[in-house]
Amino acid sequence: MSMGFREEEGEATRARYGRGLVVPPYWITAQSNCPDFSLEFPIKLPDEARAVRLEAGSAVFKAVKQFVEETSQSKSVTSARGEDARMDKMRWTLNAKTADGRPEFPEFQRALAERRLREPDKKSGVKPPTGGSVTVRDVICIQNLPVWRRYAKARREMKLEYERVGMGTNSVHYAVTSEPGLDGMRHLPVIDPEIGETMLFHCADVNAVENITKSGFLARFGSNYGTAEAPRYGMLGQGSYFSNELAKGLTYTRCVLCGDYECGCRSLETRKKLARSTIMARVILGNVRYYPAWASVKKHLGGRDDIESQFRPIAYRNKMYRPAAARAAPRFDSVVSHGLSARKFGEFGSEANEFMSPNDQLTYPEFVVSFVIGQDDEARKLGDIVKTVLARYEGRSFGFLRRKSEASENAEKVLKEAVKNNRSDQDIGDLVLYFIGVKSHVNNERPGGGGQLKTDGTFFSYLTEELQKDGYLAVA
Repeated sequence: MSMGFREEEGEATRARYGRGLVVPPYWITAQSNCPDFSLEFPIKLPDEARAVRLEAGSAVFKAVKQFVEETSQSKSVTSARGEDARMDKMRWTLNAKTADGRPEFPEFQRALAERRLREPDKKSGVKPPTGGSVTVRDVICIQNLPVWRRYAKARREMKLEYERVGMGTNSVHYAVTSEPGLDGMRHLPVIDPEIGETMLFHCADVNAVENITKSGFLARFGSNYGTAEAPRYGMLGQGSYFSNELAKGLTYTRCVLCGDYECGCRSLETRKKLARSTIMARVILGNVRYYPAWASVKKHLGGRDDIESQFRPIAYRNKMYRPAAARAAPRFDSVVSHGLSARKFGEFGSEANEFMSPNDQLTYPEFVVSFVIGQDDEARKLGDIVKTVLARYEGRSFGFLRRKSEASENAEKVLKEAVKNNRSDQDIGDLVLYFIGVKSHVNNERPGGGGQLKTDGTFFSYLTEELQKDGYLAVA
């Protein structure tokens, strides 16, 4: 039988987790076969929580990796131009201050934030980020018992409630399913169709991932882009947002180095791309309220969109979610907007499937998946890049007739010497970052005794162009 999410309680479970708590069987397998990753995982978890790094050869790792990569390859998704959540993050990056009043983020991150904030203007040339295929590096299983107990209790109660009222299965359409699943299920993302228990992606910044793995999802922190009197939350209301299409979530993940949503930044030490992460979460959809498809059509035709006023002002309700103030209105446990992969033309309400859960108890962050955008390849060595730059600079048309600036002559001389002496990539990287203005000095001094390159100079242009080709430098 293929692998899925069947859960059991046995002697091993009772000994490890206590009587009465049912956990996925691969939690036990992972704990016995893999080292406890909590000390290496860059998040301090509560006492009753463990972060277990899955072995690359394990069945669970393979199933998660396959599902993530197949999902990301199924389609690319481009974010809406000037989307609220992303612009809000950029304004925060630009304006955040430390306790003593200094900018919290380095100058180059603030410069990229300024650039991203020009995105709403089509004439700016700044395009919205696009999410596409990824390559999985690591899968960490989060075994947070307090959050799991809350989730398991809510799930038991929902199964009993829906059994009593005879509520049927929701008709959510998933464009991509992956086989095998985990421990008995035929495929992902669906775990339990009776209550709509599903594995969905939530992409966020590193700080948000840390908070979620500690405390679970907290819908009340959903951002209000309006005012207290006239709230305006996300498209589906205030809550925790998910998608079964990873490409959608990728447009919300930011690089840990440059802070932008779309880049190819790499480590100077390893020449590998810098990893990003997504949470693969269990979400119980329960009784779904669907975002009307024609709302999107009306919006793009330029007509008045009254649908937005029915969803975006809806505030967080942790125990009971109702789409209207009337008490007689049916309870909804989640809101879903079908993407372009809907089974019938006209069913879609957004480009990709979007899910909103207003109930913290119906969500559980089970896996943190580390990945890189595209292929997990290695870039050229910095020494080779510098050789290319020097050759271009020497070979430019009529270069022998052109007057070089003092800074250019110094940079050329210092970098030639570094390449000739086979200096390490780390050393060459420090020199390059100094000359293009990212670092103010190297080992407390100015290399060669000269200044930094002017941004409008030829040598600066050649150097930044070659660095950007390999992803060492974000496009500013």
